Amino acid sequence: MLIDLGFVALALGIILVALGYTIESRCVRPGWAAIILAIVLIFIGAVLPRITGPHDYYDNTAEAIQYSWIGG
Repeated sequence: MLIDLGFVALALGIILVALGYTIESRCVRPGWAAIILAIVLIFIGAVLPRITGPHDYYDNTAEAIQYSWIGG
């Protein structure tokens, strides 16, 4: 989830920086802030599961629940 938000912030930051250097100079500072936020979110999203330790993964998708009676 954090990694997904990080990539959204990264895309927004790149757009704002590109817009700031071409058309509107007021977009540069928020664009760089979004890029820094994206890097932090991606880093936290990648490191946090390794810090908290192993967790069991439960597949709660509809397909897995539908075929759970098979025993697999």
